[in-house]
Amino acid sequence: MLFERIIEGKSMLNTDAKDRLPEKCSRRKSECDGCGEHSNILEEMMKMVLLGLVLWAGVTFGSLVAPYPLNLFVNTDIIHPPPMYDFPFPNPQMLKRLPHITVQHTNKSISISKLSVSMLERLEENLNMAGIKPQSGSPAQGLSIYGLPSSVAMKYEKSSMIITKASQNLVWTKCIRYGLETDECASYISTLNLRESEYGPECAQLERFTCPKNKMSLKYRMFDGSCNNPVRSSWGQALTGYKRLLHPRYADGIEQPRRAMNHKDLPSARLVSLVLGDNRDVPDEKKTIILPLWSQFIFHDLVHTPMRKAIYTNQPIRCCDNSGSNLSPRYLHPSCMPISVPSEDPVYGKKFVTCMDYTRSVTTFRGDCTFGAAEQVS
Repeated sequence: MLFERIIEGKSMLNTDAKDRLPEKCSRRKSECDGCGEHSNILEEMMKMVLLGLVLWAGVTFGSLVAPYPLNLFVNTDIIHPPPMYDFPFPNPQMLKRLPHITVQHTNKSISISKLSVSMLERLEENLNMAGIKPQSGSPAQGLSIYGLPSSVAMKYEKSSMIITKASQNLVWTKCIRYGLETDECASYISTLNLRESEYGPECAQLERFTCPKNKMSLKYRMFDGSCNNPVRSSWGQALTGYKRLLHPRYADGIEQPRRAMNHKDLPSARLVSLVLGDNRDVPDEKKTIILPLWSQFIFHDLVHTPMRKAIYTNQPIRCCDNSGSNLSPRYLHPSCMPISVPSEDPVYGKKFVTCMDYTRSVTTFRGDCTFGAAEQVS
């Protein structure tokens, strides 16, 4: 009704005061011809205002808590946010088919994964003796320096790698064999807590950090990003994982890179860049080089994702040989995920480069201190 009156020019906002309201308006509508029309217009306007408030609240608060089911958000300790369940969770009938996972099961999986990680020591020593490392002055060496992790980050990397492999073991032994999909299985595994494992205290110390009261009133924020949030002190803190809005999409639900619908490898990242990117030089008449430099400075002040290096030898990892070709499988570190270069590449094709170095990111404990998918550190 309000929109019709606006179109017809009879809106309250576009009429004279003497036309909008009668000179005398009694309490009974029958005695005043203008009161009924005036009341209806005000009612329509109030409806529009209330509708706007509802839409604003839905967009604002919905974007904040959307990843969490309402019951978890309400019933969970506000300092320690609940896990995310945007993946389809197993239905009750399916859960009844699954074996109950006890602390003994999770600790056994951790023991198996510790043995698996310890086998990397021999491989890394062989790679070091064979000279499989970035060549001095090469782009691979520059990349390894740029993404160099700290010793503390590597400590959490080793622990989180053990937890990740333990999660993979639980996926295969406790739900995949019973017909559960990887997405559902990943959600199910993410409900298992690390609290009673040997890594529980280490994770709690990092992820459940509480800021001292005397630091909350400081003029400047902490160097490591802690204490920025008065309620969740570890949010944005260095060495913690990125906070996700959605559950990660791994091929196995835990760590393996996502694959295409036909289960083959996805197209090369280099090929995607060549197809989507435009390498033309188009100078901007208003912006100078200081804009990207300043943007990069701000970006690096907020986030930095280090690359993995050898856990036992502490050496950078090489994923391609010095000529830009693929390494022999015996020399390929499990943390490698080299990028294939198409033969028609305008830059590397004529140099016969078919492999670009790429090492996977350092991981850390999950924010809710549970088993589950790998989380990259910041």
